[in-house]
Amino acid sequence: VYGRIGYLGNLKSKNPEMRIALCGCMMQEPHVIEKIKKSYRFVDIVFGTHNIYMLAELIWRKVSGEKRVFEILDGTDKIVEDLPSEHKYRFKAGVNIMYGCNNFCSYCVVPYTRGRERSRSPQTILAEAQQLLKDGYKEVTLLGQNVNSYLWQADGKTTTFAQLMEQVALLSPQLRVRFATSHPKDISNELLQVIARYPNVCHYIHLPVQAGS
Repeated sequence: VYGRIGYLGNLKSKNPEMRIALCGCMMQEPHVIEKIKKSYRFVDIVFGTHNIYMLAELIWRKVSGEKRVFEILDGTDKIVEDLPSEHKYRFKAGVNIMYGCNNFCSYCVVPYTRGRERSRSPQTILAEAQQLLKDGYKEVTLLGQNVNSYLWQADGKTTTFAQLMEQVALLSPQLRVRFATSHPKDISNELLQVIARYPNVCHYIHLPVQAGS
């Protein structure tokens, strides 16, 4: 990342109107922010993982005269819905079902930079998947730091990840369904039964093993 910033700095020296913005997990680390402030003074906008939805506002603040814009939220319990999205492929797309993680694995910075687990409502997830199907997409991947621990509780009702997966699979037998990533400790027999029951749920389980244990 630092190498890329340096490269962009060289481009900006030739094009002073260029704007450079940094976002993501690294930007949630205080020592990174200090380094950007001191060593990369040509960076215009810095924001973290909790306020990506503010990008247009942050750009406006910059073009309106603010010298450098640093907007880092320590955490959030909110999920901003109905943001516009653009997909890389025309036949498959990812659908975020939750954000954050409650597992503090020794090798992983995600719980500190992404915050605690927050699940989207099944209704919004199903509506997004239905729209993708309507737009001609053939495959959706349900996304989260640990999708197996997805849990939605409202109006006295509870929706588990297995139940959500079944609801997505039932949208259409022509819609392939995948999920990533999943922590092995949270995989349930109910989920395995859903995978076995529906032909359009891909026989594929993504288990990250970067810990080497």
